[in-house]
Amino acid sequence: MSEAKYEDPSHYSSFNAFFTRELKDGLRSFSEDTNELGHAVDGTVSQCGPIEGEQIFQAKGHPHERGSLTNPNATMNRVNSLINIMKKETINGKKLIDIPVYRDKLMTLQAKVMAFQSNSLRVLSAKLNPGQDVKMAGMIQKYYGTELRHELEGFAVDVMGEIGTLYESSPHLRDKGSWQFLYMYYLGPQRCVELCIAQIAAVSA
Repeated sequence: MSEAKYEDPSHYSSFNAFFTRELKDGLRSFSEDTNELGHAVDGTVSQCGPIEGEQIFQAKGHPHERGSLTNPNATMNRVNSLINIMKKETINGKKLIDIPVYRDKLMTLQAKVMAFQSNSLRVLSAKLNPGQDVKMAGMIQKYYGTELRHELEGFAVDVMGEIGTLYESSPHLRDKGSWQFLYMYYLGPQRCVELCIAQIAAVSA
């Protein structure tokens, strides 16, 4: 935290705000060498591997199916898992599901996922019709799907409060830390798909 613009963790209103915190001025600089490629965030490539069939090598050695990034049914399953957590966890003796601000946010996310399910069926139907080009629609669906999962996982981390900041070996983890892990996991694909869509749109213009 010594490099952060605001070093006090209590300054940040959410897990997302903490994760995307600003650094102090002057700590990072871009190379002026035109043969070097700079990136606006700290990070390193920690994992890589080949695509085998429908399986993609991903972080921490976990393989994932390509379609899992935008599977609307899997996203709805996560919503249901979050509902179960909110029915059990409490703040000052009150269940999370009974706190209006959390319940309203949950209902908003649930509505988004239901709309996402309907749109996915529309894109699938278009794919079955000869002559219809759904490449851009598929890319937008993938972008929205990863964005939605990132929002959902982040909301779960936020509503769990201090428990949501735990990781790996803590005995108080919920769902084996999957909410924290997937929050980070869906951040990467979301940005990659966003850049791909922008590039395709620029080429098509």
